[in-house]
This record gives sequence, structure tokens and C-alpha cells, in this order.
Amino acid sequence: VLFRSAKTSQRKWSLMKGAKDDLPADRCPGVVYALGCKDCPKVYVGETARTAKQRTKEHQDHTRKGNAEMSAVASHIMDTGHEIHWKPRVLIKEKRTVARKVHEALTIHALTKKGGDNVMNQDRGLELSDLWLT
Repeated sequence: VLFRSAKTSQRKWSLMKGAKDDLPADRCPGVVYALGCKDCPKVYVGETARTAKQRTKEHQDHTRKGNAEMSAVASHIMDTGHEIHWKPRVLIKEKRTVARKVHEALTIHALTKKGGDNVMNQDRGLELSDLWLT
């Protein structure tokens, strides 16, 4: 057959669209993620344009090198001697920087409001209007 219909070609590619394996969430770039403490209810919420796995490794490196000022997670470990669940939990995938920072700030706010002092973060993320926070 010299001529192949457009419908046949489209159907073939639509079947193949879902054939590619999805990356695990911690290996996807552009995420809001959380790391929890094994010894207390504190949680660290972060955002990164890179992968959560890469960013978690940096937190581990800061801890190993004693750079508490570089990581709230490292600071928590050094201040308390607690252990961290080093497998990051990806809360949301978001490629857009501002949207990712808003999600991070809203999550930190919700955890602060809900649990009081259960957040490890040194800051509250992006400063949001009170309209967003009510």
C-alpha cells in the first residue's frame, strides 16, 4: 500500500502515547516535597526545580558537613540528634516556579496552622497575602 491514511497513523501513535514508563515521583523535576522526622512529628516542606532526590541528597550533604545554616533539615538533626526519613514524599509536581512556591507556602501554612510547631522550615516560604491564607 503506497498510501497510508492519517487516521491509521494517528491511531498508532495514540496507542503508543502511554507506553513510556513514568519516572518515580522523586526523580521528576519541579516538585514540592516533604521530609519527615523519625523521632518527632516535625516535617520539612521544600520546593525545587530539580528532583526531590537531588535536593534530599544536598540536605544529607549539609548534615554530614555540619552546615546547619544551609539546611533546616541539617539544623534539626544537629539540634536534636533525631533521624530523618530520607525518602522524600512528593506532594505535587509543578514545573512553573511561582506556582510551585505558592504550593510550598500554602503547605507550610497549613501545617503550621494545624500542628503549631510541627514544621522544620527556617522560613515560611513565599510571603502570601492573608486573602490566600484564610
